[in-house]
Amino acid sequence: MIPERLLRRTVLKLVVSAVLAALLDADGAGILAQSPTSAPAAGAPTDKSASERIAHLQEIVKAHPGDTDALEALARADAELKDFPGAISAYGQVLAVNPSDRDAQVQLARLLGWNHQYEESIRAFRAVLDQVPGDREALEGLANVQVWSGKLTEAAATYGRLAAQHPEDSDYVLQAARLEAETRQYAAARDRLSSLLAVEPDNLDARLALAEVEAKQNQFPSALHQYERVLEERPRDPSALMGTAQMRYYTGDVAGAFAAASALVNQEPRNFDALFLLANIERARGHRAEARNLLNRADQISPHNPEVAELREKLWSESPTVLHLTAGYSRELGSPSGSGPLTEDLRSWVFGSQLDFSVLPHTSSILSFDALPTQTPSSAAVPSIFLYRQTTHLGSYLTLRGGLGLQRFGPGVPVELPNSAGPQPSATTAPIGFFGGSFAPDRRVSFDLTWSLSGVPYTPLAVQLGVISSRVEAGFNATFNPRTDFHLTYFREHLTTEPYQQLTGTTTGSGQPGTVYASEEEHGSGGNAVFNRRIVARERLNLDAGASALIFGYDGPRRGVYLGFFTPSFYQRELLNERLSGQFSKRLGYDFSASLGIQQVDQGQPIQRALIVNPAFTLKATPYLSGSLGYAYYNSAQGLGIVSGNGVRLTIDWRF
Repeated sequence: MIPERLLRRTVLKLVVSAVLAALLDADGAGILAQSPTSAPAAGAPTDKSASERIAHLQEIVKAHPGDTDALEALARADAELKDFPGAISAYGQVLAVNPSDRDAQVQLARLLGWNHQYEESIRAFRAVLDQVPGDREALEGLANVQVWSGKLTEAAATYGRLAAQHPEDSDYVLQAARLEAETRQYAAARDRLSSLLAVEPDNLDARLALAEVEAKQNQFPSALHQYERVLEERPRDPSALMGTAQMRYYTGDVAGAFAAASALVNQEPRNFDALFLLANIERARGHRAEARNLLNRADQISPHNPEVAELREKLWSESPTVLHLTAGYSRELGSPSGSGPLTEDLRSWVFGSQLDFSVLPHTSSILSFDALPTQTPSSAAVPSIFLYRQTTHLGSYLTLRGGLGLQRFGPGVPVELPNSAGPQPSATTAPIGFFGGSFAPDRRVSFDLTWSLSGVPYTPLAVQLGVISSRVEAGFNATFNPRTDFHLTYFREHLTTEPYQQLTGTTTGSGQPGTVYASEEEHGSGGNAVFNRRIVARERLNLDAGASALIFGYDGPRRGVYLGFFTPSFYQRELLNERLSGQFSKRLGYDFSASLGIQQVDQGQPIQRALIVNPAFTLKATPYLSGSLGYAYYNSAQGLGIVSGNGVRLTIDWRF
């Protein structure tokens, strides 16, 4: 979304310009009948003839101190040359001679405002109004000074008095309504403008002001209707074009927003707000290069603008082309069966590279290569995975996902395998892939279904056996509100090894051990439920809390089959989850998560504590280069079951 401050700035410009248009005095003579954007700056007279005239008037005043006509002429001459202190002094002398001179009182009050003496000016105007409460000129002057001094609520009330006293003058109604909107008195502003439009339906300025009020109240369709009514009569109106583009953008009509914003930029190529809005729209359309070009143009108009810098950084962070580099190490001490004394010391590394990119419409692609060395005291393996993945969004309801690749287990050298008839060739390569999708009949609900074929490179033995997982997974996702979600997953899995020569436990007629060339297999199923609630959502601090439950089981332990990793007949784990994330600064972020609960291996076995702690820090070195460093402690793992495990991981992201 476009920052609200852009909309506020647009409205404030209209307020100021409208107020200035109303600042002309009734008499229309000289500089005292004009009102600058802010109080004019004082300066020494530079015009020679004017200086001579002032000197002449000063001589007259010196000779005749009570000559009010000369004093007033001197005050006007000083004001024309922006010598406001001199003009103030002259009107002070006029009032010393004639304290009831109403015109001198008004002019003095006005000059005090121009000289940035706002409190004194307000007091002077109120003194006039104490004598004549309905003095129109004094009320106008008071409203002007209140606007200059930032007292917009008081200025709105003053314009309201003028509107009540002079209902025939719609400008007062407009000024009051605009200032009420700026001070968040939306209901009052809307009522005032609606009443005016009921009498003057062709008042396009009032219709624009009503559109701005409705936009501030997030009544975007109604505001859009008002802006388009203005465009019917004034097709090139900059405010109406800007408002139409904003409202269409907010309501999701990106094409309509682009048309209106483009027309405004073509009409006013140096309009910063229009360029910035169009850059946001191009970003929403996925045209990142065009958005960057527009930001470059906006930067020339307003150099070093923080909004431009922020949007430019967002464009970098949303780049569909990203190179991820990963390096990690972990060590786990555990039991192959998930219970009993520590018998395994597993050390694992990961060296990965992944390229995210987008070529086809509504499609994102990933090309990855991972090397996963793993080692125990008795064995080692260096498996690797090459995989291409693709996600395609077919409308708002259906998303398809698929992938295809190769799993390389090793060189195929002879090794000792469980129950093998001597050394057997280890696994080499196998095709892997997946296919699935998501169906979302509603924004709050979606269903997932995925079939996958993947290698299991958790331990050296699993790599040597060439274990392949054929898995079907179904999921249900519910979003109760923007901060609360629930996920439920069920899977059915079939694990199989590469076939190799195994002992049967029988002997042949020659007395030799019987063998069979076959694969080892296991079947398992399970499910996972996760509930999460975001309790605090801020830029520097996000706090999430939730719970999760995991239950699964395999056939293996009942048949004495061990594939090199954790496949219990029954396992459960229930956790309470907490997560803190956010930013220490613009560049440095953090992500601390912790889970505490219970776990159990096999029914009837003791329940043990489950703990996962995972702190991580992120660093955005540049808009296109970032990285993170994380540590993990855990006492349950997919490789060895209930273990004592530690790990560290470094990632670097380069966006193009």
